[in-house]
Amino acid sequence: MADGVAKPLVYLLTTLHGSLALLVRPGIEALTDDHALWMNDFKTAQLHDLLLARPDDPGYLRSVIGGNYTSLRGNLDKLWSSLGAGIVAPLV
Repeated sequence: MADGVAKPLVYLLTTLHGSLALLVRPGIEALTDDHALWMNDFKTAQLHDLLLARPDDPGYLRSVIGGNYTSLRGNLDKLWSSLGAGIVAPLV
């Protein structure tokens, strides 16, 4: 899996029911339940709201593609805050 990688890897998956982080440390032979971290509070709807346009905001993806740096800055602030609370905090 992480063969030849000297640092741990984290694979993230977000669904309608929550998110899953698979923690893969170097030299691991097989994944077990101990490598899975379920995060029930960060769901597809939250990810969708962060990435896609809303009536009052073009969203992160359109800001990046369109080069709208003012909107991008605001969207990055929202993105980091939400991902920090929903994904990173449970991992630490």
